[in-house]
Amino acid sequence: MTTPKGRLLVVDDEPVILEILKAMLDDEADSIETAQNGSIALEKMTEMQFDAIVSDISMPQMTGIQMLAEMRQREIDIPVVILTSYSDKGNMLKALRLGAIDFLEKPFDPDKLCLVVRNTLDLGMAYKNCDAELNEIYKDNKLSPEAQQKIRDIKSSSRFLRKSMQVGLKK
Repeated sequence: MTTPKGRLLVVDDEPVILEILKAMLDDEADSIETAQNGSIALEKMTEMQFDAIVSDISMPQMTGIQMLAEMRQREIDIPVVILTSYSDKGNMLKALRLGAIDFLEKPFDPDKLCLVVRNTLDLGMAYKNCDAELNEIYKDNKLSPEAQQKIRDIKSSSRFLRKSMQVGLKK
């Protein structure tokens, strides 16, 4: 039995870049979906579950920064790697403050991109597995109210830990 690699969403307004990224990252994920802007990506996030997202920052209709802000507002906890074709420290800091896991400049080193995406997919799957296990335990009707409260506390702490990890990655 093979180990699951996770589901990846790649967001870029240039179809050629989407195809290149999809081909480069094909071995890193079980499946790869694409979206040509942040709005389409958000729609796909409501329809499917993803373990990680790779997104361009500069796109029409909805930028990568706007997409990240909307994800945080909707409490969509999927790790995001941001790509950009220009060095812009201001946007880099905005992306990291909004929870991006990493930030890579185009042209990027293919090996580094694959490594970052693989690690981000692993992180996303770990988040999902932890949440699923806590939900399964919580659904057990045999738990006392105290135990149910402890599980709610753990889930809350888990969200806090994720946000703290993101802050730690920003420094």
